[in-house]
Amino acid sequence: MTVLKLGSKGPDVVKLQKLLNVYPDGIFGNITLEALKAFQNDAGLFPDGVAGPKTWAALIPDDGIILKRSRRRIDLILVHCTATPEGKDYTVDQIREWHTAPKPKGNGWSDIGYHYIIYRDGSVHLGRDVDIAGAHCEGYNSYSIGIVYVGGLENIPGKPVSELPSKDTRTEAQKLALVDLLVKLRRLYPHAEISGHRNYDKKGKTCPSFDARNEYRDI
Repeated sequence: MTVLKLGSKGPDVVKLQKLLNVYPDGIFGNITLEALKAFQNDAGLFPDGVAGPKTWAALIPDDGIILKRSRRRIDLILVHCTATPEGKDYTVDQIREWHTAPKPKGNGWSDIGYHYIIYRDGSVHLGRDVDIAGAHCEGYNSYSIGIVYVGGLENIPGKPVSELPSKDTRTEAQKLALVDLLVKLRRLYPHAEISGHRNYDKKGKTCPSFDARNEYRDI
């Protein structure tokens, strides 16, 4: 999510103001600044008046998922996309079916490959148990956590999914949920690198269709 501070303007400021329960005029002025500092102080954050990743995560209501610390050594947190068309919803059960169905229909894996799945509405769902290595990035699964958001491809009617170009299709809810989840995972694995699948894939994939390493560098 965008880092906001005094003088910032636009729709992200409106979202911030609504979460702080101040008038949403889209202008980060002194009233928004004081409300943000008060919130940060109450939340145990440094009250610098800047809405960065940790503040956004604290502002977002808890989705109720209990994050378990893996017994594995975790050095890497990788963000993925499901490589599905924009605007289409898919569930954990559907993704699990893709992954576990026998070849050639599916991948023939023992379970869903990701540990966390983020739906288009921003809800976060559990996938494979974090104590078990995932199946999301060849060569890096044993010491990583895999997160996937639903989407990642343009939606072009009549064109096969295999021919759809990549696109950052994250909804605003997914963007907020990703930041929230990554902040929480960072607390569990403070030394783990946060990156995108494309930075480690040996086949040149564009997944997750945006630069996760750069976007989340401050988390």
